[in-house]
Order: sequence, then structure tokens, then C-alpha cells
Amino acid sequence: MSTCPFLLLPLELRDRIYAQLVSINHTQTPKDAEAALRSTTFYSWNFDPTIFRVNRQINQEAKVVMARGNHFVVIECAKELEQGPKDVKVEDARIMVYNVTLWPGKATKSPVVPGERMRIRLDKPGALETDMDAYVILAEEVRDVCVGLSTFQRPEGQYRTSGLSASIDVHQPAYTETPAARDTRERALLEPLQKLRHFQNVSIHGTLPAINYQISRQLTHQTFDRGLVLITIDEMISHGDQASSIGDYGTATAHYQRAHEYFCHCATHERHVFTHPADVSALEFKIMQHRALSWIYAGKLADALEAAQIALYVANQLFRLDSPITTVPPTEADGHISAGAFRKWT
Repeated sequence: MSTCPFLLLPLELRDRIYAQLVSINHTQTPKDAEAALRSTTFYSWNFDPTIFRVNRQINQEAKVVMARGNHFVVIECAKELEQGPKDVKVEDARIMVYNVTLWPGKATKSPVVPGERMRIRLDKPGALETDMDAYVILAEEVRDVCVGLSTFQRPEGQYRTSGLSASIDVHQPAYTETPAARDTRERALLEPLQKLRHFQNVSIHGTLPAINYQISRQLTHQTFDRGLVLITIDEMISHGDQASSIGDYGTATAHYQRAHEYFCHCATHERHVFTHPADVSALEFKIMQHRALSWIYAGKLADALEAAQIALYVANQLFRLDSPITTVPPTEADGHISAGAFRKWT
């Protein structure tokens, strides 16, 4: 049997070729604007699994490169988490964050994943194994998935996570790390989960006790924290700005759209996170302003005009200047904001 010509190449060259196929640093490409809005994640992945089926040696070498170049998180969840609300039409549900689209895909059994950093199991106490599906996502996508799961799912106003148990296992790396490095790594993995609430039980394994306590306590809260909500919205706006700055306007728009959906949910169902009524309009104005600027840079003036019109409408509602000038913090006066408060806001 003749030797595969590819295996005659030096290992360093083979690793570079593997990386072109299985490392996100090489395979990520922005989706177009419409596709990005219809997905939980903002990239399409040119991942080609056929490389793993060439032969045993190539399979093993490629998996090493995949594990080295990516950090994966496995989410095992009850199938009911994937179901959309009964009162939403199918065509409407597709653009919302109800059915998560994850990469590289879905399995009916617990997959063994090279490069796995964390495994999350979301289920009802006593759920059967057959009622579970497993998803493999990138660690960079955990925040986006959690933002989607943190919104209402059922028409009766219950969160999808309400009454569920969360079991989280954080895997330790093979190399030795300092206590400070371990703290940073574990917080980076677990902090996106702070977007979630309403769990019945939470158990976290493999982390420092202080991090374990903090995250577990937050995930079982029944209310959302103002600081975390505003930080989440700012994170999505910031990611949108980063994408826009490099000309990736489709991805930028998707981040702004996600920020707006999350904002609208909180403004409707978690009103307590806004300390003053003006905060709601000010934040919506900020989101629409960023969307309009992104479309202007993209040269799509019709879309920019639509976003700008919404921003101007919100600004008009927020900045009614028919009250006496004052330097006190924003206060309600017949539904209007004082001119002095407006100046302080700006």
C-alpha cells in the first residue's frame, strides 16, 4: 500500500493546512445581514469535517490542531428549550432567538469533543437521557446563547430556564497555571452565564469556591440585576462597533439587533433594571444611533435613514424642552424631562 503523498509533507506544513480547515482563526466569515439576524451566532463557519475521514493518522493530527486552535463548550439541554412560543408564527420565530443555531451541530448523545473547556447540562430534575440534545458551540458564543435563553419563551410569561437545573463542569487544562491565571480563565468561561436567571438548582464543578458561589447564587435569582443587564447591552453594542470598524457591517447589524431585542425584553418584563424612565429612551436612542452610523459607513443609506428616523423619534420623546431649566437629576414632570436634566444627560 502506497504512502499518502500528503503525509510526506513536514508536520509543520500539515498543521498549517489543518488550521485552514478546523481553526476559527481561519474559517470564520461574516454572514450577510439577513442570515446574521436569523441566527444566534454571527459567523458562518467553513468547517469541513471530511478531513477527519481521510485516514486514522490525519484524523488524529487534525483533532490535535482543532483542540489547540479552538475552545469548545458542550450544552446538553432539554428538548423543550428549543421549542418556540405557541403564539408566534413560524416565519416570525425564525428571526427571534428561540431556536438556537449552533456550530458545529447537534447530537442526540453526549459527544466527545477535543478542545472542550466546559460542559453545561440544562434539564428538569429527573429528566430522561432520551429527552436531551447536545450542542457543541465555541466558547466565544456562550454569551450570545445565554442572552437568547434569558428572554421569555412561553406565552404565560415564564422563562425557559424557570424550574430547570443547571449542572456545569469546567475542565482544567493539561498545563500548570498560576492561581491568578486560573481565576481569569474560569471567570471568562462562566461570566457569560450571568445573563441567566430563574434556575431551580445550580451545581458547578471544577472552579474556585468563590467563583462557584458567585455564579450559582446569581443563576438562581428571580430578578435581573441592573448592572449586568446594562453591561450586556453595552457588550453587544461594543462588539457591533468592533465589527463595523473593520467593515463587517452585516455582523455589526446583527449585534445591534441582538442588543435591541434584549433591550426591548428588559424594558417590557424587567423594568426595574432602569432607575429612571428616561433611561429606557436614552438606551434605545443609543442603540439606534449606532445602527444608523453603521449603515452609513456601509453605504446603505435607506437602512441608515430608517434607523435614524427611529432614533430621532426616540430623541423627540426624551428631550421635550418645555420645562424650567434646573440642575437637579432627571425627574418626571408631566411626562417631560427638564432642559437642565437634558443638558446633564448629554
